[in-house]
Amino acid sequence: MNQHLPWLRLHAAWILALLVVSACGARAQDADTTWDDLGLDPKGFTFDDETIGHVSRGWFPQAYAGYTLMYSGPFGDTFDAATDIRPRAFQPTTAPFSWHNPYEADERKIYQPNKDKEEDDGYPSTSYDDYSLQFLYNLPMPAVVRLGAGLQVTQGMLFSVDNSRHYLSIGGLRQPLKEVGVAYLKQYSLAGTVGLDIPIYGAFIKTEALSVSSYYYLFGGYSFAYAISSKGTQYEQIANAKQAIRYGNGSDTATLIDKRTFDGLQRLRRSIDVGVGWNVMGEDFLALGVEGFVSIPQTSLLDDSDWKQYFVGLRISLGIHWLPKKSK
Repeated sequence: MNQHLPWLRLHAAWILALLVVSACGARAQDADTTWDDLGLDPKGFTFDDETIGHVSRGWFPQAYAGYTLMYSGPFGDTFDAATDIRPRAFQPTTAPFSWHNPYEADERKIYQPNKDKEEDDGYPSTSYDDYSLQFLYNLPMPAVVRLGAGLQVTQGMLFSVDNSRHYLSIGGLRQPLKEVGVAYLKQYSLAGTVGLDIPIYGAFIKTEALSVSSYYYLFGGYSFAYAISSKGTQYEQIANAKQAIRYGNGSDTATLIDKRTFDGLQRLRRSIDVGVGWNVMGEDFLALGVEGFVSIPQTSLLDDSDWKQYFVGLRISLGIHWLPKKSK
């Protein structure tokens, strides 16, 4: 019996090996069947265009196809540019008009006739406001088309200063007199803009579940504005001796032109717009944008003098972002 023991041990080992292989094969088959039932690849996940539709991040990311409609409002100001001009629209003054503001301290305050009390309306100042809608269209490249239209409200000013005259004080002493001339223009204009946002850093991610983008950009564009209302005012003002001397009307200010359209006004104007900003948006959700901008004029306000206006400020935008409908 001992001579058959090695043979029995060999057959037992073969049977045990077959059982182990069969068990492993059955378990492998069950595992493959489970992966197949779930629609998954047992070798690992594969990310194709249907799973992750579009991912572009880093420097100069490429946008996915999408649209954005935003309402914008700025915090800005108007900076006038003119040097020694004498437009026919202005009443003649001793000194020409320029952009430089010669007022010091409280000199520009306008006082009520025969009183040392400031006018309730105060004094004019420069400003820039626009209320516009902007439409953004993502191109299949690192660029976004921007179209805009809205209403601009601008206030600009030019100044002249005359230090050539004097007055006699109560004590009979000859005192210097400083007179400042002001040309003030307020306009309401219909404006339109076309340009490109160039994403310089950020990310565009489009998936079946969610599509979002966040990016910094540079903007360059061209704008047109047509003045539908333009009212100009010109006045002379005693700047340095309001308590000692007044004009014949009892006030420190004499109005020469009162809210009138200046002769030679060019209603249609063109500008080059540049800016730098940041946008963040999600599919069928809110879009938010912040942009610092400068508008560089290409035309003058008047046809006989070089008077231009620069607009500088910060623009805040809020809107909605959506994607094109999928073709069936």
